[in-house]
Amino acid sequence: MPGVVALPQGAWWTPDKNGVDRRGSVNVLSSERWTPMAFGNAQHTIMVQVEKAEAA
Repeated sequence: MPGVVALPQGAWWTPDKNGVDRRGSVNVLSSERWTPMAFGNAQHTIMVQVEKAEAA
């Protein structure tokens, strides 16, 4: 759907020497707050900006 980004799963959080995770951990984008009913992570409304990455 236009305007929607889906990230079904990622990798373990592995920051580089600058603290940047480049492996795809969804936890970098999500909040630490729990949902009130299920006490799970709240990944329902995360605002993102997507840009094309430059070659390393």
